[in-house]
Parts: sequence; C-alpha cells; structure tokens
Amino acid sequence: MSSRQSAFPSRSTSEVRADQPMSAKADRDFVAALARGLSVIQVFGRDHAELTLSEVALRAGLSPATARRCLWTLERLGYVGQSGKRFFLRPKILSLGSSWLDAGRVEEVILPLLREVVAEAGDSSSVAILDGDDVLYVANFSAKRLVRLTAGVGARFPAYAVSMGRVLLAALPEQALETYLARLDPVRLTPQTVTDKAALRDIIEAVRRDGVVAVKDELEEGLGAVAVPVRGTDGRVLAAVNCSAFSPRLTVEEIVAARRDVLERKAAEIGQAISRVPALLHSLK
Repeated sequence: MSSRQSAFPSRSTSEVRADQPMSAKADRDFVAALARGLSVIQVFGRDHAELTLSEVALRAGLSPATARRCLWTLERLGYVGQSGKRFFLRPKILSLGSSWLDAGRVEEVILPLLREVVAEAGDSSSVAILDGDDVLYVANFSAKRLVRLTAGVGARFPAYAVSMGRVLLAALPEQALETYLARLDPVRLTPQTVTDKAALRDIIEAVRRDGVVAVKDELEEGLGAVAVPVRGTDGRVLAAVNCSAFSPRLTVEEIVAARRDVLERKAAEIGQAISRVPALLHSLK
C-alpha cells in the first residue's frame, strides 16, 4: 500500500451541490418547495443579516413571487421576522441546528477533547466536514475571544483556503477532487492565499502523503492553523480537526511541530468517540 493510500483511505461518497437540486424525473419524492424554503434560510448570515424580498430572491436564485411565499410561510412558522421591507431570522431557527447537536451528543462527545487540544496547543480547536465547496464547522472550543478563532458551529469557510478544508479535499476520491478543482474560482482572501490551482493540487497531494497540513496567513494574516483527519473505525475520513492560534512569528514548520502530536492523538480519540454514537457516526459518513 502506498503512503498516500495509508494516509487517506478513499471515500466512496457522492456529492450533490445545493445549487443543483434533483429533477422530478431523478427523484419523484423530492419536495422542491421544501428545498426552496431551506435555500431562503441559507441566504442570511453575518454579512446579510437583514434582506429585502428582492435580495432574498436574488441570493436564493428564486423568482420574487416564490421567495415571497417562502418568507411568508417561514414567518408564520416563527423562523423569519420582518421590519419594514427587510426580513431577518428569528431565534427559533436555532432549533433546526440544535436538533442535530443534541441527537449526536456533540457537546458530550467532542467538546471535551477539543478543550484538551486547546489546553495543550492553541487558542481554538474545531471539527469540520466538507459541505459543497466549503468547510462547515460542527464543533468548536475557543479559549480566547478572537473573531476568526471563535468561528462557531455552523461557520463556513472556502475549503481551498483553510487547513481543515485541505485535509477534507485530500480525502476525496480522485474524480471528485478533479471536479472540485475544475469548478473552483478561488478568491484571494489575503495576499498570501494560494489561488493557483496547480499549486493547490500540489498542496493536496502533500496532505495525502503526510496526513497533516498547516496554513498561515491565508484566511487572516497572523492566523496559523494545523489540521489532521478524523477517521472512523473503518479508516474512512469522517471529518477534520484543527488547532488555530495567532502565531505571526512562527513558520509553518514550527506550527506543525508544535501541534501535530496532540492533534493526531485527539483525532484518534474523536474518531473512536464518534464511532460510539450511531446517530453522529451515520450523519458524518
């Protein structure tokens, strides 16, 4: 077995992009109205906290009439509010995400191990999965109140620019990685962000070989992070775990040397812990 294979056993999962819903012929049970309602919820965020009807329609890729019906329904259910011509999410929306956290016992299973990572090696530690072209944070513990380091559960970042994203991209089957790179239009988030696709592929190949990656100054200047895979008992990559800190004086090599050991130890424990909770394990496969 090659070093690449031993570091990252292949995943056999297929990816369905959120902006490419199944046709009625592909799946007669697919509820398009539900999909449109969920797309409306997802257009809101830190930089788009309040939106007009036309803005919601544009961001969700819906007609204004359809967006209006979705917003009306969500408002009647208590998930969306309205002030004048602007719509916003109401606190009830948290119940959607908290159901997954409760079912998977995330605070009980994962958070104690992230606290141990932070105690040994950094200011923040997170677990994330790949969702479309982004990493999606499913657990986080932060010791310091810094903007990037407190990216909480549900936060998203472009996979190509962050350590956990590169770990998860390295775990993709070759064809899925090729498809990702073909559609990728990377944006330079800082002057140091790697946006050349050939360079990104080289980085991903190195992650496949080494099983670890460090990123410094690419998401935010001064921010360094190391990530490793979290594997299930069958060897498949379920998620990634990182350790982040503002380390402007450290080199990438020094960041890896300081954090790799604890991350690999805790990644193994996280994988074992996930495997003991069927609901959590099945949702991450």
